[in-house]
Amino acid sequence: MATSALTGTRYSPENPPKPDDPDFQKNLVEYLKREYGRIADALKGANVFNFEEQFVLLDKPQEGDTLYADGTSWNPGLGIGLYSYINGVWRLLSGDQTLLVGSRKGTLFTANGTFTPDSKMLECDVWASGGGGQGGGAAATAAGQLTAGGGGHGGSLAYDRFTKTTIGASQAVTIGAGGTGAGAGAAGNAGAATTLGALLSAGGGPGGAAMGAGAVGQISAFNAVTQSATGLYKGWSSMGTPGITAAVITQGGNGGSNWGGGAGIGARTASGGAGGAGGGAAQANSGGGGGGATSTIGGAAGTGGNGGSGWMLVIEYLKLA
Repeated sequence: MATSALTGTRYSPENPPKPDDPDFQKNLVEYLKREYGRIADALKGANVFNFEEQFVLLDKPQEGDTLYADGTSWNPGLGIGLYSYINGVWRLLSGDQTLLVGSRKGTLFTANGTFTPDSKMLECDVWASGGGGQGGGAAATAAGQLTAGGGGHGGSLAYDRFTKTTIGASQAVTIGAGGTGAGAGAAGNAGAATTLGALLSAGGGPGGAAMGAGAVGQISAFNAVTQSATGLYKGWSSMGTPGITAAVITQGGNGGSNWGGGAGIGARTASGGAGGAGGGAAQANSGGGGGGATSTIGGAAGTGGNGGSGWMLVIEYLKLA
């Protein structure tokens, strides 16, 4: 546990009664009452706490432990200063760089770029989404046949917090593109990862499954979800819905979506006549999956909708001037 000493109003115990005193028990009770009272008075009057400088990390820190790090032999991350152990992490409370934060600064990246931290930045939170997967295509159909592709997955989320030391002078930001390019009747292509240098990677969503031509009552395959590669929080892709061929309607799968929505809508075609349509595209910077395509009773092959590109949000915590 952390060690501290009260200053200002200091407490020093008086000498206790001696065991050979004839009234030892009575005097001991009175002594303890007096000492407890003096301790209470000392605490009431104390307005300064002196935290001794620590040169080594505690073996088993507990929530709420507060220590003064020397910043060299033991440096929790931001140099010399007073740190508290909060949610499993040593947080700087005061020192040359204080987490008595003066302000916050947010930057949203929707295209490739470079994150250069503010000169006053202490730490930053980074959230990111990979690009969404392209929707699944629908094969060309003959008389009596139906087909519908599945929706592409929404891109995975990722989060972490970084100190200015970890970020360094700057980090490259790469925004994952949405899945695109798969031809008519083919399974959708996956979206690409959104990355902050080598520090954080939010995975792209898998593409939607294609469906071969067949009779009423088919359901497109489910592609397995995938997980972000790095980060304190490594989220999973958001699965799109499958394509379904039914007696009345043939429905392409809707794209999966994460926080902001914007996924592509699956194509819908009446099952009783010749037709087909490509899947709907997801919105740019939504990280959403594209919609699945359809083809019915002699219709042409359909192409799945494009996935939405990813995004990255950086929130910097700036020290007081």
